Amino acid sequence: ENGEVCEWWNPRWIPLTSNFCGDHHCLDLSASLRGSQGQIIEMWHDVDMRPIVAPSFKAWLE
Repeated sequence: ENGEVCEWWNPRWIPLTSNFCGDHHCLDLSASLRGSQGQIIEMWHDVDMRPIVAPSFKAWLE
């Protein structure tokens, strides 16, 4: 939706969902240059890019 994050993993990403195969939706607390702190990203273990799917946890739930 708003871009992508270019890291494979960051300890400031908090997994919110899991498919038990290494894929997650994460709360991003890292405040990267390509987004904002608190955005929700997709973290698929076998894909390099991390798409931003919502600008905040609240927006993700709506």
